[in-house]
Amino acid sequence: MRKNRGVRTYVTIWQVLAGRAARRLHREHRFDLCVMSFNDRMGVQFWQSRMVPIQARIPGIVVINNRGRRRSYRRWSWSVSTVIACVVLRLVQPVVRFVRNVLDGGMIAGLTLLALLGAALKAAGLHPLGRAGERRGEQPLRLFIFIPSFGLGGAQTVLIDFLRQIDRRKCTVTVCTLVQRDKFFESAARQAGFAPVYLDCAPGYPPYWPIIWALARRLARERPDAAIGWLPWATAFTVLAASLAGVPRVLQSLHSESPPRRSLTLPVWQRPLEMITARMADRVIACSDASRTDYIAWGWIPPRKIVTVRNGIDPERIQRPSEAELRAVRASLQAEGRPLVGIVGRLSFEKDHRTFLDAMRLVHEAVPSVAAVVIGTGHEQSRLKKESERLGLARVVTFLGARADVGALMASLDVLVLSSRSEGLPIVLLEGQALGVPVVTTDAGGARETVRDGETGFVVPCGDSGQLASRIVQLLGDERLRRSLGEKARAYVLNGFHADRMAAEILRLCDA
Repeated sequence: MRKNRGVRTYVTIWQVLAGRAARRLHREHRFDLCVMSFNDRMGVQFWQSRMVPIQARIPGIVVINNRGRRRSYRRWSWSVSTVIACVVLRLVQPVVRFVRNVLDGGMIAGLTLLALLGAALKAAGLHPLGRAGERRGEQPLRLFIFIPSFGLGGAQTVLIDFLRQIDRRKCTVTVCTLVQRDKFFESAARQAGFAPVYLDCAPGYPPYWPIIWALARRLARERPDAAIGWLPWATAFTVLAASLAGVPRVLQSLHSESPPRRSLTLPVWQRPLEMITARMADRVIACSDASRTDYIAWGWIPPRKIVTVRNGIDPERIQRPSEAELRAVRASLQAEGRPLVGIVGRLSFEKDHRTFLDAMRLVHEAVPSVAAVVIGTGHEQSRLKKESERLGLARVVTFLGARADVGALMASLDVLVLSSRSEGLPIVLLEGQALGVPVVTTDAGGARETVRDGETGFVVPCGDSGQLASRIVQLLGDERLRRSLGEKARAYVLNGFHADRMAAEILRLCDA
């Protein structure tokens, strides 16, 4: 809309290009206001984006940063701010980052020392905030769970199934999390009757130490009987905060293998902190024997302290759709009459979708009519789409992103695949088998513990796209085998991986 029509006009930064396009905007439109957002505090890495309102001569600029803070500028002040942010701050940013990380590590070290003192006072019954012996008789257990994100992930799925099993007459639960953009499972937690509470600290990290301090304050107010840290680094922070707050019983719940197996770069303090806090915790819960063995070696955890409680699923949540619904799903995927293969999971390094794509290239050569879907999002999505095109799979593989109807999508598959390098105990394999879908998985972490090789599915070596493709082709070519494996898989999972068993074991450890 034109200004000369008497109407004020607005443009967001994502609607324009830098440089020549910005100058053309000035000639053609004469905008009054530019609204832009940055995924950091100062927009240090966004020189070209910052130049757009300057080159387009837009008189007013409004900026929202990654902490949700909004600020308004005139064009001259915005020009000064751009020079300061993208020249001065960018030059000193490495030094600032180094100093910030050193200070963060120092604060975490100081809180760790205080937590060790708190743990010693708790053991002696002298902690000023301790509640030892306060709970009596039939009073319900007060449980506090800290999970840093309710985004899409297997650990979040396990938590939701755990919450659905809680008898509120015997246990009350507070679920605490951080402010994050991805809130995929928040609505599911609310439906289960456990609305998450948000930790009172600024979103984004590092620094990490404010999370520990805010968590300790929250625990001191809540005064639970037990606290569980759910997911890596949250496990360590929960132990520190609970020790500061005098929580009687503290547990760590691990849902993966150790960080090196996932090729994660860690802050220098994380591994020593994991080692210390594992010894401070009353119990460490591993989701699989593979995860337990790995963390014993990486975190030097005493074997007597870490126990395996395998993930479970809620059968009420896993209901196979009708045949009519499955046909509708396949129609929406344009896969009617075609063999359909799928993979579900975060698009990240440890999930190794590259091996899946390599396998699908071989499957496509053997079964030209095959179709495949990739369900999930992640930082490797763009690279994987390009790789799919390079392999000639653009018309074979469809990237669906994050979907709320994952169950229906999985049930419509002929074969469910997992190609990971590292896993805790993959919940997606349990869900797929519970839906009666035969699976082919790599031998990653606890994946083998969910599948009976040759009986409920197939297990192949990690990174071996040839064997992965061979097993997929075998299943696609034998409907009777698919049906047999699917039936046995459903019975195996529903009998051995029930969420009520998992919940009972965790609550027993909390109340010991």
